Amino acid sequence: MAVDYVRMQNMELIFMDFLIKGIASLNVLAICDYDMLFTYCYVGVAGSAHDARVLATATRDSPMFPVPPENKYYLVDSGYANRRGCLAPF
Repeated sequence: MAVDYVRMQNMELIFMDFLIKGIASLNVLAICDYDMLFTYCYVGVAGSAHDARVLATATRDSPMFPVPPENKYYLVDSGYANRRGCLAPF
């Protein structure tokens, strides 16, 4: 699972939440399978949001979010906490 931000250009309306260092941006949460094929993508959280907030928003607001089966985990980076379905480095 990865979260990164996307820069947007030529916007007429820019809200302060979407600014990072003066550049409008959005977070992107993407999930890949073992073959490195994207299986899920969530876009739309402000670029200034923390990774954990992006994950919480995706799991809460997206009915298509693929919850891992019992005893399976997504490997996540240190921006996430260990929780059901997520395994972060320690």
